[in-house]
Amino acid sequence: MHVEQTKNDKNRIVEVSGSLTVKNSKELKKTILENFRKGNSLELVLGDVTDVDLSFIQVITAAVKTAEKGDSEFSIRTPVPEKMINSLKIAGLLNHGRCSRHNCVWCSINEQTQGV
Repeated sequence: MHVEQTKNDKNRIVEVSGSLTVKNSKELKKTILENFRKGNSLELVLGDVTDVDLSFIQVITAAVKTAEKGDSEFSIRTPVPEKMINSLKIAGLLNHGRCSRHNCVWCSINEQTQGV
């Protein structure tokens, strides 16, 4: 996994590429938590993703919950790679109906798959 981090005032961008699997999930979780401590919002950008497994989805779900509990925002820049979409479909997370949460990660990805 390759990670690049940039910041703009209190907004942070983390770009990841490569293998997003259990082997790298601890490092990604640490990176996300560090960025939440340093800024108000975090945008995750998925570059050239070679593999995705459930551990990556768990890290993303934890990031969503962490942002909801704190005074932070978390988003994933769309479009996301097809490998990510396939993993989310398998996990059942793209069955998420339209919700009222501001900047819902699952809604934004679901919109991508629906062509909205």
